[in-house]
Amino acid sequence: MRTTASTPTRTGGVLAVHAHPDDETLSTGALLATWAAAGLPATVVTCTRGERGEVIGAPLAALEGDGPALARHRERELAAAVAALGATQAFLDTLPLPADLAEVADDVAFAAREATSSATSAGDPGAGGGGSGARYEDSGMAWVGAGRAGAAGEVPARALVTVPLDVAAGRLAGLLRERRPDLVVTYEPGGGYGHPDHVRAHAITMRAVELAVAAAADGWAPAVAWAVAP
Repeated sequence: MRTTASTPTRTGGVLAVHAHPDDETLSTGALLATWAAAGLPATVVTCTRGERGEVIGAPLAALEGDGPALARHRERELAAAVAALGATQAFLDTLPLPADLAEVADDVAFAAREATSSATSAGDPGAGGGGSGARYEDSGMAWVGAGRAGAAGEVPARALVTVPLDVAAGRLAGLLRERRPDLVVTYEPGGGYGHPDHVRAHAITMRAVELAVAAAADGWAPAVAWAVAP
């Protein structure tokens, strides 16, 4: 999907789902800015804070290997980027898990804990606050070929790839029900270059759309597009 999409004709807005801070700009920045400039809602959902991302450049070298510090830095960068694009943003793990979706999740016990935690600590998703309090972490990656990524040798206990699909998708589905966008955008099935979090973000998004549409009595269903690298 080209990020230089023409100005949309419908008014429900666009919602983009990305794995890490900066992906929203690199993959769909022009698209988000186009919709926002047309006065339409542009929302970004970020699945992790990019704690295990690569650090490039001497000025940021001190962040190498310091996951919490890198996450804080990337959160600040994300906030600035989203503001420049004219969009709003929320982290996936801050979105409440609707009780009805927790009841049918692929891991009901896990979902029940998440739903209970969400109910007791929910904040304003649009502000990136509230939610479960249990963060979804960057799963990391390893280069397995020229320009191709694969799974990391060690994966954190709360890595995005370890969260049951219906739990993560249920959180996103709740926001889709609320915002009812006309267009939902994420990566293609291979995640662009194979990063496990990109691949998982695709699966989460597709399942979330399925869950949200199933609950829409009025026939609402967003168009779904995949960002494909040339």
